[in-house]
Amino acid sequence: MSDKKNYHITANGDHIRLGVELEFIAQVPVSASHPEDYEFTVVTQALNRDTRDIRFKFNDPIKREQFDYEGAWTLAPERTVSLDPDLHEPGTEMVGMELISPITPLTKGLDDLTRRDIPYICKQLTSERIPGCDFWVNSTCGMHVHVSISQGSGEEIEDFEFLTVQNLVAFWGVYETQIEKLHPPYRRSRTNIYAASLRANVPHDPRIKDLGAAQWLFLVYSCKTFNELRNLIDGSMGRGDPRDSKVNIVSYSPHVADTPRPSREPTIEFREHAGTLDPTEVRNWILFVTSVVRFAIYLTRRNCRFKIEDDRSCAIEDIFLALDFGREVWRYYWEKVMESPNEKVELALKRKADEFDHLAARDIEAAQEIYHDYLALQSQAKGAWEEKRDSGPFGLLAPAVMEGLEVGRQDNDTERNLLIRLCYFSLGEKSRWDYYLKGLSMAWHRGLESLESLK
Repeated sequence: MSDKKNYHITANGDHIRLGVELEFIAQVPVSASHPEDYEFTVVTQALNRDTRDIRFKFNDPIKREQFDYEGAWTLAPERTVSLDPDLHEPGTEMVGMELISPITPLTKGLDDLTRRDIPYICKQLTSERIPGCDFWVNSTCGMHVHVSISQGSGEEIEDFEFLTVQNLVAFWGVYETQIEKLHPPYRRSRTNIYAASLRANVPHDPRIKDLGAAQWLFLVYSCKTFNELRNLIDGSMGRGDPRDSKVNIVSYSPHVADTPRPSREPTIEFREHAGTLDPTEVRNWILFVTSVVRFAIYLTRRNCRFKIEDDRSCAIEDIFLALDFGREVWRYYWEKVMESPNEKVELALKRKADEFDHLAARDIEAAQEIYHDYLALQSQAKGAWEEKRDSGPFGLLAPAVMEGLEVGRQDNDTERNLLIRLCYFSLGEKSRWDYYLKGLSMAWHRGLESLESLK
């Protein structure tokens, strides 16, 4: 690393470029004498037929030396996908396919990519708009995002890129278990050969059950080159291609033994997401990944390294609070990872809901006043949490609610986080919404009375 640390690259995304790979299985009607690559021709023509704004082409990187990622989506064979022979229909050919987006500038092209291109593709492939063809994903399919932070060449630029990748790998490794919660169980497995764990295979003291945050950060920041960092997270135990890591940095440190790939600027590849043809899933994962990249760039611009004292208390909400995901992404993933309250809390809420109903039977106006007063406070707290990532109002509301639930008091952070979860569960399905809000409002009212009596 050079001594000069005057990094001038912005973290607002102006220099970030990205690409997306959507893997899926296609079943296409064919004749006995169909030409080579006929299946890809059918799909490419069909994708091009209903749009003038998006271009699609077929290319096979193994057969062709030139592989252009500019300007158009590329349909290519995906030979790593395992097909589903039980679903095969007579007179059809089943093949693994991959759609690769054109290289897209983050700030200028993100909306076109995620609000125009990807919704169009997913609609074409899932709504029977291509006659006789079926498309789906299985557990061997993935959705990969490539992000480039390359700014050119030169010692300072190379230093910038290395520290940024270090910061990103450090952050992702520390929060690996929490980020796994955003994905289905089969993508979380430490033996997943398509998106292997960063930390599980790293050599460390065998007496230690799992590599802690301090050890992980020490190992990451002890690396002096991309090759050393690659070797740290390669963890090739039981894996084939070293690219098959959740965060793949192989293009920054190519080895002679690597499987040849088309020549282009180095990227960081995020491989953790399952295959999907849901445009909302694709967009939110792109926004999640690029927010983490921006955070890594932010640290680098200040010549900082990612630090955390102890990862035993790491929680997924820490990521949402630390990074500026925006309300859309925050809400999407927060609802996905919320854990249901335990049985003790559920029973307490039902008891308080019953108490509310008994009060309403005697004095409907009093019950309604309690309900609306609590709902107003919860709405204010929810607004502050979603708009400003300010959990303070929930923290002020939590002591009374938890006192009134009579499930045992806990520390302030635990009570606040539990109330946030209860709040969002109260906005869910109608059967839960009814007794949750009744129970929370009555618990809050009784809790205020109890706390007031202790003064």
